[in-house]
Amino acid sequence: MSLIYFMWQYLGRFGKYQKGMIFLFLFLSSSAVFADHIVGGNIEMIALDKTPGRYKVVVKVYYDKLDNPSRGEQLGIFIYRKSDKLLMRTLSATRVPSKQKLLKPANATCANQKKFEIAFDQFEQEMTLDPKLYNDAGGYVLTWNPCCRSQAVSNITFPDKRAILFYTEFPPLVKDGKPFVDSTPEFNDIDAEYICLGDDFTYSFAATDRDGDELRYSLVTPYSIYDRNNGWNNTFGPIIAEFIDWASGYSATNAIPGNPALSINANGQLSVKASEAGLFVFSVLVEEYRNGIKIGAARREFQLFVFDCPPLIPPEPTITANDQPTTQVSVCQGASVVLKSTINNNWGYQWTKDGNNIAGAESPTFNATESGTYQLITFFKDQCSKTRLSRKVEIDVTTSIFKLKTNGLPKICSGNSLSILSPDNPNYVYEWYKDGQKLSTNTATLLAIQAGRYWAVLKNNVKGCSSKSDTLVVSAVILPIPVVSSLGNINEICRGDSLLLSGSQNSSYTYQWTRNDTLLSSKTSKVFGRQSGDYKLTITDTTGCKNTSAAFKLGITKSIPVTLDSIAALCGSDYPKIKLIGKPTGGVFTGNGVLANEFDPKLAGIGTHTIRYTVNSTSACQSGTAQRTAVVQPIPNVSAGVNALIFRGASTRLGAAANDPNLNYSWFPPLGIDNPNIARPLASPNETTVYELKATDKYGCSAASKVTVQVYNGVWIPDVFTPNGDGQNDKWELKGIEAYPTCEVTIYNRWGAAIFYSKGYVQPWDGSIDEDPALSGAYSYTIVTPIQILRGMVLVVR
Repeated sequence: MSLIYFMWQYLGRFGKYQKGMIFLFLFLSSSAVFADHIVGGNIEMIALDKTPGRYKVVVKVYYDKLDNPSRGEQLGIFIYRKSDKLLMRTLSATRVPSKQKLLKPANATCANQKKFEIAFDQFEQEMTLDPKLYNDAGGYVLTWNPCCRSQAVSNITFPDKRAILFYTEFPPLVKDGKPFVDSTPEFNDIDAEYICLGDDFTYSFAATDRDGDELRYSLVTPYSIYDRNNGWNNTFGPIIAEFIDWASGYSATNAIPGNPALSINANGQLSVKASEAGLFVFSVLVEEYRNGIKIGAARREFQLFVFDCPPLIPPEPTITANDQPTTQVSVCQGASVVLKSTINNNWGYQWTKDGNNIAGAESPTFNATESGTYQLITFFKDQCSKTRLSRKVEIDVTTSIFKLKTNGLPKICSGNSLSILSPDNPNYVYEWYKDGQKLSTNTATLLAIQAGRYWAVLKNNVKGCSSKSDTLVVSAVILPIPVVSSLGNINEICRGDSLLLSGSQNSSYTYQWTRNDTLLSSKTSKVFGRQSGDYKLTITDTTGCKNTSAAFKLGITKSIPVTLDSIAALCGSDYPKIKLIGKPTGGVFTGNGVLANEFDPKLAGIGTHTIRYTVNSTSACQSGTAQRTAVVQPIPNVSAGVNALIFRGASTRLGAAANDPNLNYSWFPPLGIDNPNIARPLASPNETTVYELKATDKYGCSAASKVTVQVYNGVWIPDVFTPNGDGQNDKWELKGIEAYPTCEVTIYNRWGAAIFYSKGYVQPWDGSIDEDPALSGAYSYTIVTPIQILRGMVLVVR
């Protein structure tokens, strides 16, 4: 999807004029969408002068072949605010034709065979940003979204669909209410080199900083602007950036596998001994620090080929400097050093300076006129071979004018010194001057302890030439000693309390607090003291000068805790008043049911009541409030149920209500009860039993209830008996009837007339009626007991 379509999705948010301007920008941008694969590059922002907001944007682009007709003359740059990803501005950068070039590797034969060539383009645009608009503390971002990586990339997924994102961060144009001018790091030019499998390889990826800021290097995961699930991310407005997905086994620290894998040192030099052939993407992040604080960052992405080079390699060449086999040469300005190598018609040559190929330096001899580190790369020129790197030759050209350097800004802090540096060479004689007066120092470094105008004169003892430095103006910075104070001049607090300490304030200072010389986290002019000890504040101004306050001694005063005795939970409110006890004395009790220093359960009533004891003393550590809870718990409502009558072997349900989850139940005795710990168990006693149910709540409040279960035996009633006088079954025996001494037994003839009646059934019926034998036959009966009435028929057999 084209960049025009991608950005057109956003046009609906603008008016007619803005749409026209954006469409013009889209047209300019679309012409710079490269047809060839992007190898890498970066964005830089260079301050044009000390005027806040005056910058030149530089875009350096590397692509995989030189094909002018396919390149547009302009490309589009976006500026975002980091804190909320708001698009602040768009602008177009214009190609600089004089910068366009084809990069040549040391051994072009191998590169030609592999169809490997890299071209370079540079685009520039001056701009003015309004400091009133660009003042967000989170900083800002420059981006350019070119198109495509090569499908041949080995170490990321979907490389041809993962478009590159050029990305550079820059700080706000105003800090602490003052203008802040900064140029982003500038990456040095690089050569189109490749890596031979299994060979040691180094490659300079260093950057410079015009402001002298500290640069820190690291390898990071490259950015992309493509969503593989949804296609091009066309949500215009937020910063369109996501990390690429590494292929399996690769990462930011293993972008090119090897032993060792690809890494970068503190000087920005890459090194690797590759163990795998292919085309590998990596990204270098250089972060910019000023006075220890990060202010910006820049990324440069690039690709390196790893070839399985033929094992051919020329022997190490012999290098001479002015016909001498030396590794260090010193000459005066205007003179040159003739570097010569072994001559072999089968070899190709490429001289390098400070790790970079020197254009056109492709013969065995080279005249060096600049200071630097020189080496020679040799290879077999008519075939693809490995390259050989010669030993280094350090050349120092004594210039007529040189620039002094310092280990910081040209300022001397109170009681400190400043190191002023000149070129260090054992052949030099040094003379130092301050305000026109010669100093006694005769070394390469001068330790300045006073403000003034400094310069140095160097004399080359060997060559006889001399040079003079520029004049370095050193000023003195006198920082006041910060004073630490507290509100009300308090220097003691209660344990657990805190005290706000304040120091000298100035918008140009940074702050660091210590307690007993241990760093604290506060970075402002204030800190809360919570522990006893010596508190000190160190202030640092924009020049890096520091000063530290005298110790503020904070003590901890002995504290007396405010306490209130607890009140045990009460079961019901029918209790006398309870005396409240609080410490220290002299406080006030408050709460529901509280009268003076007593708690009245009847007045409070059933419920949970909060009681407080408050002490107000002149000493903060003896003041405070203690709190307790008084619980007046209702007495549990419990019923064991109604008395029950059962036959032995039968059962009955006890209790009157279902389980209350807030109560614990207990039946006693537990004999004959299926579960003595529930409200309504099943009881099957063998004899008459009085059961007691006890219910207890979580506060220990309990209530009890009793119930009686009366148990009766059953009665065995024969269906027939034989009153014939043979001594067997002569009487109608009712087994078990003796358990019912008040029972009534009545026997009836067939016409319903009572022929036998007995209360208690002490003498069983012998089958007679008024002493006459009853005739054989069936007779009905009624047996009345306290728990039931039994009816039936009995057969008399003679």
